[in-house]
Amino acid sequence: MKKVFVLISIMMFALVLTGCNGTVTRALRNDGFSVKDNKFKCSLLNLDGKVDDEEDNTSEDVKFLVGNYAIGVSGNIYQLSYDQLFSNDMNCKKVATIPTKAVLDDKFILGEDGKYYYLNADDGGVVEQFSEMPQEDENYQLLSLFFTGDVKKAVTVNANINSYYVLKEDGSIYNYVLTQDKDTKQYFVKSDNVQFTSNSYDGKIIDFFYAGDSTATFFRTPTSIYRNLIGNEEECSKYVDVPCEYEIAVDTTLTENLDKIVLYNGKILFTSYGRMFTVGS
Repeated sequence: MKKVFVLISIMMFALVLTGCNGTVTRALRNDGFSVKDNKFKCSLLNLDGKVDDEEDNTSEDVKFLVGNYAIGVSGNIYQLSYDQLFSNDMNCKKVATIPTKAVLDDKFILGEDGKYYYLNADDGGVVEQFSEMPQEDENYQLLSLFFTGDVKKAVTVNANINSYYVLKEDGSIYNYVLTQDKDTKQYFVKSDNVQFTSNSYDGKIIDFFYAGDSTATFFRTPTSIYRNLIGNEEECSKYVDVPCEYEIAVDTTLTENLDKIVLYNGKILFTSYGRMFTVGS
């Protein structure tokens, strides 16, 4: 009798859990996210928010999710495939190991050793993927001006004027603008003003992505997620001559379901119940 009771209890709990997960999925869809049909398979990474059993600790938490790569807390770099499986029957595979302190876009890595590494190879095949950047590289001196020290993450704002947003350990984002001497070709910091301060939000900024006037732009604190939301969505979606007006505001759907969000980089979201969502711009 006790076994039957336990079995019924487990079944009822599973039904309640499934219902809760369905509610979250519907809320995310209403918030503009699209759910992938198939579950993302990757036992190498902890994408379900669960803590592994100590005797079978085969997965690791993700520190950075950039482009088609996930960088684990150990420094292992995994290539991701959001559709087809790799030959290991998973949507991920380990491709390199670089203990990572910070990332710049999906291009450069600042290693824990203070060295720079290429996250991707260049089109001409001159740069080898995951290799260390030599000091002779023209990017080395440029990066050394802002992509160092207490930096956590950096994003290019405008490459034409060498403008970058840099998240630092103090929880604020700085706008670095660099200028180049025409004669020596050396770069210098023109300005490094605070662009987004932690005082403007409900705590330190711990993650962000910037994509201009796009809903992919977001800021995350320990308790909330702020997104670039469309303030006049009804008008700009109805009339062709009414431009959309964006404003940074708390995304109530994401914030209310923060315990279900394992990873989010502005474009891709992983939930604790194994679903992957994407969002348009």
